[in-house]
Amino acid sequence: MSEHEAVQNVSDIWREHGITQGTYYSCKSKYSGMKVSQLKQLGEIEKEL
Repeated sequence: MSEHEAVQNVSDIWREHGITQGTYYSCKSKYSGMKVSQLKQLGEIEKEL
């Protein structure tokens, strides 16, 4: 795969996964700066609810 084929526009990636721009920015603002361990812990707490 050449370099220009490997580069993909972010909006194309969102579209492929069915994520809207609003959802992306909402999640980014909510979870930005969190470490992986913190996200796992949050996921476990949400499962308990």
